Amino acid sequence: MYTISRPASQTFPGSTLASGDDPDAPSALFFQSGYSTNVGIWSSFPQAGDLVLFDELIHASVHDGLRLGRIGRGAGAAKTFPHNDLRSLKRLIKEDLAEQEAKYIFRTIFVGVESVYSMEGDAAPIVALLDLIGTFDTGRIKLIVDEAHSMFVFGKGLTMPPYVTEEQASKVFARVVTFGKAPGVTGAAVVIPRYAKDYLVAHARPFIFTTAPTVFSVVAVENALDVLEDGRANAVSLSSDYSKAY
Repeated sequence: MYTISRPASQTFPGSTLASGDDPDAPSALFFQSGYSTNVGIWSSFPQAGDLVLFDELIHASVHDGLRLGRIGRGAGAAKTFPHNDLRSLKRLIKEDLAEQEAKYIFRTIFVGVESVYSMEGDAAPIVALLDLIGTFDTGRIKLIVDEAHSMFVFGKGLTMPPYVTEEQASKVFARVVTFGKAPGVTGAAVVIPRYAKDYLVAHARPFIFTTAPTVFSVVAVENALDVLEDGRANAVSLSSDYSKAY
């Protein structure tokens, strides 16, 4: 479970961070809300020259984060693909990788989706998406999944077992988990490798330029996670429509 403390400043050692020694080990960074989490990661991760591909129905916070970052300043490119259309996504990835090879350039491709889209009432084809990214056999494609509407409804989310294998789960670069929906408390976190968390601590403005969570918020989140960990919050079964759709 993530360890959370409340220092005077968000950037003090040990502040709202889950720590570890392995730079590639899963870690977490706590934000005040799911909105600020998405704004923080999407304004920070894409670098000059990178490409962002995201579902056309993705949350407004992703759009706002991209506007605040290098993508919004014209230093990179962002393109949408039709909702849950993996064929279109595959075409966009193939075209960009071919361009990189032809021009002898190197850039990261960030792919952004939500696991469950609340307004549409449907879910992303996570397993097929992970398989698609795996076919390219390159470390240049980073998948970021917003699990805001699946946490506690589908256990720890659709990017975690039993909905995917441990190996598939490890291919997700970043998972946004929120505690203001089904858990009924406040705050959110991004689960990422430790090296990426350290980068956000230094660059994510919604994390740096705000106050730390209150003790009450921290206790509420920790108790919500305890309920999830010990099985009291049983994951609902996948509906027949969802399980047959993909």
